[in-house]
Amino acid sequence: MKKRRLHSLRWLVPELFELIAQYLSEQYDMAMLLWALPPQLLSKPLKALQQLFLALYCGKLGPLGIGTTDSITLWPKLNLPRPVDDIQVIHWIGESLELYPHVELEWVVKELSIPQTTKVTAKLVNVVDIPIAMTLWPSCLTTLCIDILSTWKNDDVLGLCSGIELLPSLEKFDVTWKLPEDLFLTLLKAVSESSITKIAYHFDRDRGMVWNEEMVEEFALWLGSKKVLSAEFQYIRILEAPMPKFCRALLGSLDLTSLTVSDGTLARDLFYYGRLAPQLKTLIVHDAHYAGLPTITRLELTFRMSERRKDENISHFVAKTLPSLTKLRVVDLPHFAMTPTAYPGLIELAPQLEELNLESGQVKTLDEVLALAATLPKCHRLNTLKLCTPVCGERGAAAIASGLADCRLLEHLTLRGCRVGAKGAATIAGVLSSCPKLVELNLSSSEIGSDGATAIAIALRHCKSLKQLHLKMNGIESRGAVALSYVLPQLHVVDLGLNHIDKEGAIVIGKVLPYCVHLTWLSLHFNPLGLQGVSAIIAGTTMSSYRCGRVGVSYSVDNEAETQLCSQAIDRLLYPDWIVF
Repeated sequence: MKKRRLHSLRWLVPELFELIAQYLSEQYDMAMLLWALPPQLLSKPLKALQQLFLALYCGKLGPLGIGTTDSITLWPKLNLPRPVDDIQVIHWIGESLELYPHVELEWVVKELSIPQTTKVTAKLVNVVDIPIAMTLWPSCLTTLCIDILSTWKNDDVLGLCSGIELLPSLEKFDVTWKLPEDLFLTLLKAVSESSITKIAYHFDRDRGMVWNEEMVEEFALWLGSKKVLSAEFQYIRILEAPMPKFCRALLGSLDLTSLTVSDGTLARDLFYYGRLAPQLKTLIVHDAHYAGLPTITRLELTFRMSERRKDENISHFVAKTLPSLTKLRVVDLPHFAMTPTAYPGLIELAPQLEELNLESGQVKTLDEVLALAATLPKCHRLNTLKLCTPVCGERGAAAIASGLADCRLLEHLTLRGCRVGAKGAATIAGVLSSCPKLVELNLSSSEIGSDGATAIAIALRHCKSLKQLHLKMNGIESRGAVALSYVLPQLHVVDLGLNHIDKEGAIVIGKVLPYCVHLTWLSLHFNPLGLQGVSAIIAGTTMSSYRCGRVGVSYSVDNEAETQLCSQAIDRLLYPDWIVF
């Protein structure tokens, strides 16, 4: 009996560590676990993931990329944006997929086997990949994003239509349509016969197709027969006669919770024909004249506006209509020119919001900054605050800092171009510990100097939640860079471009780089690092036992000879993609 129990435990231990691995939230932590455990304690998927880390270090997974969508990541999500042609690596990818409940793929190979328990989002551009994906992973595909380009043939469209009808788990269909309308009705009929409950249709803005009576009829049939959850229409055009039927079909959908419309005519008619269902939680409307949306006051919605307008109708809309939406949570006004009549309404609205974006210079006076700051202590829901105004200054920064002390849920703070200066930066730094969930701070172009950077560096030692720091174009110089080097190991994304950092700052950062195991992107672009400074950065990457991030040092040397020497040093790296030069 005892031998039997020991035998069972021997097989259980690798699966136990696989379960433990699922609780790791950082890629570095996963890598360290894989290297710390002896091979006999690694399950088959963990062994495969270990091999993928080795492949990453050797450049077999392609360029690292920059940004969240373009970067290669292995944990906690698997993101491989570029095709892999090494059969052994493809085999490891397939074996590791048991660790991921959901993956996104932008390429297809027949050799890649996906477990039945893994959901797949396929974003495919190459027409030949589509039938292969639908044949290989029919029960795994839950989201299909397709660009139907002008190069597609009729048989390609018909093959797609017959294929989506046979995908039992397909939930979302996101299609960009650049063909004439001949076959679009066939596509709509295929959607009606499929399991799809979320759609996004994108058309050309200038020469997009026009929906006719038959298309509207088929769309209405789909809405009425399925539990449709979301619909998005970009640059949709509908004939005048079937427009009422299209609008009533949307209005009559009892399950629709998200609607995005990028056409002013449709938005106007949609509101004209009646009130949207009360379960609608998100409404995003672009290019609409707000005087034509009379029933918007009765909605519970997320509101975003990107249209640059200055007329009285929209000022009235912001001043009177938005504050009447008691469950409004997100206001994004990137191009709204604020007027004196509209601003009080926005201030009245602020305490109920989770996100407020005023990043395009809508706030014109210091009094408006102070009015916003005065309402911040009431903004207990606020998650994101974005403000960009040169009138803020030290006084505005002090007022905002005082208000932020009560914003315990704040995660993203942007005061870009606010000219807060060194004292203002120090004031903001002093309140960071009162925001325990803060993950991103952006003080770019705010004239904080080396003293401001030092104050932020000191504060960040006690603000472990912060992962992204943007201090571009602040004149922090090497003294500020040296101060920030002490907190680089705890950060993920850092932008120190255009800051007059020379070789002294680069040498210190180079010494710290081996310890920056979480850093995915460090920008030192447009700094006079010189040959010695760039060489220190390159040396720092070579001494790192673990490195999945990149350092940008473009435009940082004086002449062509130094450029050539740096390029040669980068080419000698185990993985030259570590340095962007």
